[in-house]
Amino acid sequence: MMGEKMSNASITAVYEELKSLRKEVELVRNALIPEEEISQKEMREIRQTLKEMKAGKEKTFQEIFRK
Repeated sequence: MMGEKMSNASITAVYEELKSLRKEVELVRNALIPEEEISQKEMREIRQTLKEMKAGKEKTFQEIFRK
């Protein structure tokens, strides 16, 4: 019975440490890889591309990178 309580306490401690580490990793990731704001123009282009993809419209590689 005593070993079971220690085991549960150990599992809880490990779980709490993992949660703490996850937060730290997220902070480091955000510091190393900052997220960029998307402009309204870029958002329109993304939405237009999604519409075209759903409609089955195809573009060549040159058409895409001509812009």
